[in-house]
Amino acid sequence: MDAVSALRSIFEVVFSLGFLEVLFGVSFLILFHEFGHYVVARLAGVRVETFSLGFGPRLLGWKRGPTDYRVSAVPLGGYVKLAGESPGGEGTRAPDELASKKARWRAAIFLAGIAFNALLTLVLFPILFAAGVPFLEPLVGETAPGGPAWRAGIDPGTRILSINETPIYSFEQIRAVVALADSGEGRPLRMRVRVPGGEEGVEVEKDVEVYPEWDPEQGFRVIQVNHAADREHRIDVEDGSPAFLAGLRSGDRLVSLNDVAGEGVLSGLLDELARATRGGEPLRLRVLRDGKDGVPPSTLEIEVQPRKRETKGFQVGIAPFLARVRAVREPLRDAPIREGDRLLEIDGRKIPGDPDRRAARASTDPSLVLAFEREGGGRYTVEQPAPTPRARARLIEALALGSDGTRVVPIPGLPAERAGIQPGDRIASIDGKPVERWEEIFAAISRAGSNPIRLEVERDGRRLDPIRIEPVRRTEPEYGLQPRPATHVVRASGLASACALGWRATFGEVQNFALAIRRMVRREMSATNLSGIVSIVSFSYRFTQISFAKFLFFLGVLSVNLALINLLPIPLLDGGHLLFLAIEKVKGSPLSERALTIAQVAGLVVIGGLVLFVTWNDIDKLFL
Repeated sequence: MDAVSALRSIFEVVFSLGFLEVLFGVSFLILFHEFGHYVVARLAGVRVETFSLGFGPRLLGWKRGPTDYRVSAVPLGGYVKLAGESPGGEGTRAPDELASKKARWRAAIFLAGIAFNALLTLVLFPILFAAGVPFLEPLVGETAPGGPAWRAGIDPGTRILSINETPIYSFEQIRAVVALADSGEGRPLRMRVRVPGGEEGVEVEKDVEVYPEWDPEQGFRVIQVNHAADREHRIDVEDGSPAFLAGLRSGDRLVSLNDVAGEGVLSGLLDELARATRGGEPLRLRVLRDGKDGVPPSTLEIEVQPRKRETKGFQVGIAPFLARVRAVREPLRDAPIREGDRLLEIDGRKIPGDPDRRAARASTDPSLVLAFEREGGGRYTVEQPAPTPRARARLIEALALGSDGTRVVPIPGLPAERAGIQPGDRIASIDGKPVERWEEIFAAISRAGSNPIRLEVERDGRRLDPIRIEPVRRTEPEYGLQPRPATHVVRASGLASACALGWRATFGEVQNFALAIRRMVRREMSATNLSGIVSIVSFSYRFTQISFAKFLFFLGVLSVNLALINLLPIPLLDGGHLLFLAIEKVKGSPLSERALTIAQVAGLVVIGGLVLFVTWNDIDKLFL
């Protein structure tokens, strides 16, 4: 996201009703935590000096007994100040001071905030599941060719029911369960899935094993699946975008795109949308708009012209020529295709570096013919029966292709195409340095930045004169529309079911937190996955736009995580105070004020450093 877009998004969020909901919700969680300390402190006979809504200078309030109930300037959460709680402070060891109370009362006071947050989630989740909470359906859309899910034979339309015996009711769960599962190298995930109906239309449940892979960019293990699009092909349209200005509206149902039409998950509509938007082409859409207020449904034909948006970096406009076989799965596994073979043709059509799956699917031929070339083995063909479009689609999706050495494809309208680069050209060197892999080409172009580069190119076995290309600022086509994801409402069938779902979700969050800490300590998950207040506000705001129930569910997740974070044995946190109490119990006397002060300062440094780290993570993920 560029700086202008980021600032515009921040401005729109801050000055919105949704932001006020977020501010109130997050503040309520913190204040409820502090209220737990307040209640138990009063029961223990500890003098509460201040109960503040917000932080910073006092704006207004009232005093009742010894307590100053105030509203402070920074409206985020709040705090409780107990008499005699600060080491080295002005404590007098009076009977109503915290330090004067027995260890069990002090422990109860420190645990109270944690308990209140946990109790809130235990109560809130069953209520929400009884009312119904919207989630992304655990329905697979596209799988990355050659990736773990693809190799396991998971097709678009597959519903994931459980992973390692953990029931899955939302797509959001899949990422967390996979990342935190105890599945190292060579250890598969056991997944229960419901596969699409096929030609007979009968869905079947089965068990599959998936071997997750480490994703260095995300810092955890993944199975490489995307969620499915809405079954009715509804789209979401951003206000003020080219799609909106052209006449499209959120909720319109996509009937055809650039003359591609179809029904079901494997229709090719989403493939065509991704292909067209990558190339920055105009979109010709036919949509069905539902009627309302007495207006009948209507079919509209709309063309969307994208606008270009500058992004970070420069480009010359070349992409890898995808032709080398990376992996093969059913129903081509028994065919004589080997990894490393080069795909030449599909149904007699030469491939341009990005196989035309759309045309192959649309063919009415009773069989699919693939032509390959093997190093040292010459050309061969594979012919497979394909009596239906679905059968053809399954055959095409059974082939995962990767870059073919240094062969490239020019992107239309960019400098490489204008300079004469053609599909299938082989880059021999860049600025005099030989290259042998696509990754080397990409790295050399990235290093060049805005400086011109000189390419030595081979075409049909002969070396061409050097080609000089001037990079241009990287741009992305902006349309402002996207397929609406498939969602469903998870609603319990009764009170017992609501409690079971709610408590299972609560304890699932506890388990996820513990596993995440364990994975990071063992370096099985990157600490860059930690998030702070920026991400919390961002996600909270996003959920307010979906539904109030979804927002409340996220607050429940935050509440249990706030409880668990406070259990960590870090000075300044409740867990740190409990650690000091445990030391006191073993030692037979409290730590000295000097030791407590040093520990508190160390805790402040640790927490301050952690806040800076997670804030940078948030900024990096959201804006850079």
